[in-house]
This record gives sequence, C-alpha cells and structure tokens, in this order.
Amino acid sequence: MAYRHLCSEEKYAIAAYLNLGMSIREIARHSQPSPSTISRELRRNGSGSRRYDAQCADQRAHKRRRDASKRPWKLTPRMCREIHRRLEWEHTPEMIAGCCRVEGIEMVSTEWIYQVVYREKEAGGALWRFLPQHRKQRTKRCSTRSRRGMISNRVSIHERPCVVEERSRIGDVEADTIIGRGRRNGLLRVVDRCSRYVQIGRLDRVAAEETRVAITRLLKGHPVETITTDNGKEFALHHLIAKELGIEFSFADPYRSSQRGTNEQTNGLIRRYFRKGTDFNRVSDVEIEMVAHRLNNRPRKCLGWKRPWEIYCGKAPPPVALQT
Repeated sequence: MAYRHLCSEEKYAIAAYLNLGMSIREIARHSQPSPSTISRELRRNGSGSRRYDAQCADQRAHKRRRDASKRPWKLTPRMCREIHRRLEWEHTPEMIAGCCRVEGIEMVSTEWIYQVVYREKEAGGALWRFLPQHRKQRTKRCSTRSRRGMISNRVSIHERPCVVEERSRIGDVEADTIIGRGRRNGLLRVVDRCSRYVQIGRLDRVAAEETRVAITRLLKGHPVETITTDNGKEFALHHLIAKELGIEFSFADPYRSSQRGTNEQTNGLIRRYFRKGTDFNRVSDVEIEMVAHRLNNRPRKCLGWKRPWEIYCGKAPPPVALQT
C-alpha cells in the first residue's frame, strides 16, 4: 500500500487503541491505515515505548511539513546586481528571467525577482517603481449602437488576407491614435504585427486629414502590405491612405479590441511613458523618438526574447507561431 499522511481523526483513533493495549496489527484490522503506516507514524511522531499523544503528533507533523516547504533564499549578490541593473533598463521581471536564460546568465525565476523587488520596497527601496503599472479602467457602454457616425467604404477585418493572421511577414501593421489632454492633440502609433516594430508620430490635431498626412509620412519607404485600425473618425480618409501607399486598409469590428491585441499591448507600453491626460504640445520630438527607440530595443517574450528591430531589419528570423 502506498504511503499516505494520517488525518487527525486517525491519529486519535490510534492513540485510543494503544491505550487499550492493542498491537499494531490489531489496530490495523480495526482501522484503515496499514500496519507499516501505523508503525511509521509511531516512529516519527510518537514518544517511544508505545507512548503516543495524538495532539502532539499532529503538531509535529504540521511543523515538519511547514519547515519542508520553506525554500532556501538562493539569490547571489551577482544576481541581485543583474536584477537591479535590468530593472533600471525598464525590463520586467519576466523579461529579466527570460533574457538571462537565453544569454546563459544564472538567474532565479520571475516570481523570485518579484520577491526581491517587494522585499526591497519594504526596506524603503524604490525598485518597485520600475515595475509596469496595470490600471485597467472599464468603459461603460450605455448602448450597443454607435453614435460616432459611419466611415464610408470601410472594409471589414474579416475581408483582409488570411496571411495577416499568421504574422509570418513584415508589413501587416495596426494603427491607432493616443489622445492627449482635452482631445486637442495626440500621437499616431503604428506597430508591425510580425516584428512588433513601433513607429510614433505627432498629431497636432486628431482629425482625418492630419492622420492621413502623419500615417503616410511614417510609412513612406517602409515595407507595408496592410493596415488595420479601429473605427475612429480620424481614419475616415482611409481610401486616400490606401491609394498613396498602395496597400489594403481594413477596420476591426466596433468594441472588439481583442481583434487588435498587438495594438492594445503596444498602447499599454506607450502609456508607461505618456500617462493619460498628457499634453503632447509639451512633449518634444526627441522624447517621442526616444520612446519608440526604447520599445524597439525591448526584448519580447513572443519574439523568443529578441528585440523588434532585429526582426524588422532582418537581423534575426521571425519566430514561428507568434502570439500577441
């Protein structure tokens, strides 16, 4: 019979049978545990000479299991220095663990790195400030009917080429706008679905003509096959964009952000630098370029911990079966 732990009721039954002067085999015939299990319990948690207190035995067993579950703190000073250094590079704990594994650097798991950060926070440190902040706010939908007006001649996302879903080629991009304070200005953001390579442009006014000019300026001279956006009115001149760039333009279904997961993920990364309510008139072009540079040099798990610019520029082959 396989070894198993005795419950409290079985321990009290064994103590009662022992007090009646019964042998181990007699106890086994009157209860579920085998003779070897009872013998082991007396040897491990008893007091010798057949003296057995069920309450004390239960406490000893719990203490033994609790002590066995405590893992030794296996961080080395070198690991701590590496964690501190990479967190200051704005790498997440998952990125640190993954990149070190790829680079052959000894490192603990993602969860251990979080423990390092939070222990340091309890001691008054500031490493926790480098962790990504996810404060997702739900938008209440009062009606399923759109009140924003309809874009004419829009092509549904369901009609775009099937190869776009495979993420196997450079040039299938998702575009979106990031709105600034008072909806007066913003950013245009374009991300490649295969490589996650990001391009960011300024919008002095979030309107159709300004968006058309910005998107053609960003993508002119770059490999582009298709563009997918949401149903924002700033993309109303999609037919002109498609004609100028010689590409196919499609729109996702309303309120279906899951159809453009790469877009949502990238927007979250950009919001780490430009919080909601940012006045982009006070943000310089150098700052915008620096954010794009950081994102394109950020190792990505979905790319096998390679950087987007490596895939986009052909320095590394695109991974197989990429995820959002």
